[in-house]
Amino acid sequence: MVLNMSKSMTVSEIEHQIKNLPQADQIIMLERIVHNLKKTIVNPEIIRVPKAECKGLTEQLNRIYSDEESQLDCHFINAQIKSIDRDEWQ
Repeated sequence: MVLNMSKSMTVSEIEHQIKNLPQADQIIMLERIVHNLKKTIVNPEIIRVPKAECKGLTEQLNRIYSDEESQLDCHFINAQIKSIDRDEWQ
């Protein structure tokens, strides 16, 4: 499986090259893309938080939500619903 993909290729160009591959190679290529996207989006340095900090944060959130309502106010929900355009069912 050989693909000539430069970093400046458009999504449609990449899709075209992937569609021209045999199905097994398409799956392999898509798995590689997903793997690389995960590495790019989820920075391992951000994820590594000391457990002591996590426990303290969880305790703080539990204290807040034991007293506070965790749901949005109905006025916010209604405003959100009104702001969303209705799509036609197909």
